[in-house]
Amino acid sequence: MVLEYYRANPQAYADVFKWEITGPQPTTYSEPSVAGGGQGHLQVTHSAALLLWLTNPKPRDMTAFLANFELKVDLCDAISVRYEGGAIGTLATTGGIPAAQIGHQQHELRVYRA
Repeated sequence: MVLEYYRANPQAYADVFKWEITGPQPTTYSEPSVAGGGQGHLQVTHSAALLLWLTNPKPRDMTAFLANFELKVDLCDAISVRYEGGAIGTLATTGGIPAAQIGHQQHELRVYRA
């Protein structure tokens, strides 16, 4: 649930969190010069680290795509990986789940081995 952060609108979460929002600043996650990137930089790094920790193979080849949907930072990312030894894996993520749908978040990692 980060869409409104990427839109520079952290106040949108006040009703969801049930407390006054005092941070982050509107530019913290919405400006590439401050955040360094969007979903890929801020969220995918955690999932990718978990994927590598769980499976332990070394990535050999990787292809990635992203879409920003008119934001300054990426909102959706898809990554395909081929590991040493021939296993393949995918990782896809979006920060586009609206605050009103907090219960609909998903996190899924898949690795296929022979």
